[in-house]
Amino acid sequence: MRAEDRGAAAAMKIVSGLILFAISVPAFRWCAGEMAIQLWGVETRAILRQVGRNEPRGRFAAYRAHYEFDTLDADRAYGTAPARRGSQGGWLRVKYLRHDPTWNTPATGWYAGALMVLWGAPAWLLSWWTARSCLGRRRRRDPLNEKEEPPPASLEPTEASPPPQRVPGRTSGTFVFAWVLAALALGLNLAWFGVQEKRVLTTDPEASPDRDPSVGQTRRQTPPRGASLGNQVNGSAVAFESGFVYGAIWRDAAGGPGQEPGLYRFSREGVARIGKSGVTARIYRGVQVLDGWLYYLGMEGIHRIRTDGSRPATLTRTRATSMAVVGDTIYFQHELLRDALYRMDCDGGGERPLVREPTGAWCVGDDGWIYYANRNDDGRIWRVRPEGGGRERFLDRRIGTLLVENTGIWYTDLDQGRALVRAEVSSRDGKTVLAESVERVLPVGDALVVLLTEGTLLNLRRDGTGRAVLAAEVSSMLEYQGVLYLTKGLQTQILYRMTLGGEQMPVLRLGPVGVD
Repeated sequence: MRAEDRGAAAAMKIVSGLILFAISVPAFRWCAGEMAIQLWGVETRAILRQVGRNEPRGRFAAYRAHYEFDTLDADRAYGTAPARRGSQGGWLRVKYLRHDPTWNTPATGWYAGALMVLWGAPAWLLSWWTARSCLGRRRRRDPLNEKEEPPPASLEPTEASPPPQRVPGRTSGTFVFAWVLAALALGLNLAWFGVQEKRVLTTDPEASPDRDPSVGQTRRQTPPRGASLGNQVNGSAVAFESGFVYGAIWRDAAGGPGQEPGLYRFSREGVARIGKSGVTARIYRGVQVLDGWLYYLGMEGIHRIRTDGSRPATLTRTRATSMAVVGDTIYFQHELLRDALYRMDCDGGGERPLVREPTGAWCVGDDGWIYYANRNDDGRIWRVRPEGGGRERFLDRRIGTLLVENTGIWYTDLDQGRALVRAEVSSRDGKTVLAESVERVLPVGDALVVLLTEGTLLNLRRDGTGRAVLAAEVSSMLEYQGVLYLTKGLQTQILYRMTLGGEQMPVLRLGPVGVD
């Protein structure tokens, strides 16, 4: 064979080997992913949901369960694993990768090993073919350069015609080279997984599984709110800013036909509509103001508009029962999904669920956690981090009202007839403050404003002493700069105002009259 032909053949071997090796690298991805889970995976508990029979059905029935689990830095992840019949509702330990929770597996060594073999065996064949392509087979005789020999007279080997011998070391060399290529392909994949995991821990150190999520929470600076904590918990029917009150006007409200329905700004100087005609006409509850924006719940979703009436926008078509604007995030209850908790950015992007179970009372606490009554757990107190991780049962008490401030938590205990209880977040030990049936609670400085279920409004100290009756037949309450804004009965367009000491102030009518 000429030198040029031998060079072309060698180049073809190299090109073919590189192509096969490039294919083998992604082929080893699943095997390397399983190894990465065992090396860097976060272990957690997963709930077994649907359990079905494997197909095809053999002599011995095998079952496979679909499981789901909550992660530290994502919402929820899913996977499958062998299971027993009727095991749904149970749980198992799983491991997952922080940067991509879809890479998960049961935390058992035998199962992980079986998957590595299952995914690694066919991928290793590509490495074998790569080695064969690079090293080549045993060299054949060239009929042009060698004389043709007569075929042997018999098939039996003789001294004159010994049996053909293999080229020494060729097969073993290919075998060893194939393992080297396989190790290289696995190493490249593992390096990629390692870089991704390290990037998550670098950009979000709180995602580390070794970090106690409760550490440092009480020292976290609370982001600005669209309404005070107490007003958010109590519905935020109107919003307050710089002496203005923002609220909604309904037609035929406040004692007769009024102005066009919509969002308005009220002050002693008069009443001014926010935005052009009809822009905010479908508002029906919840107003909050932050950084020059008014956020409100409408019949078609969550909306916002500048306080000067410009740049109206619908942030989401999802109907919300209630919401809390905190920092650059909106947290809300999804009305059509039984009040599951959702979050999204203040510009309307990044909408996603935090917890999918139905919720009752809830609160974005000052300590950075979101507390809620889990209706799937008979109304007991659970909490979740704002990013969706760390979900846990916080307190084994069935509650009605909930408010978390600084290091303390206020709630009404349904097992004690809605008695008002205060507990410390750190110790979780509760103490009954008011034994009567309480509907709403509103801490204001050193005072505590309490609305009983019968409609009586009380002002008392935080330890339950110094009780004074402020008003009767009250249905809702808000507070701004030491002034209480109350509604009575079903009339929500008239806000009765008074100080914490019980001094009456001019009534605010959400209508054309404005402040009396």
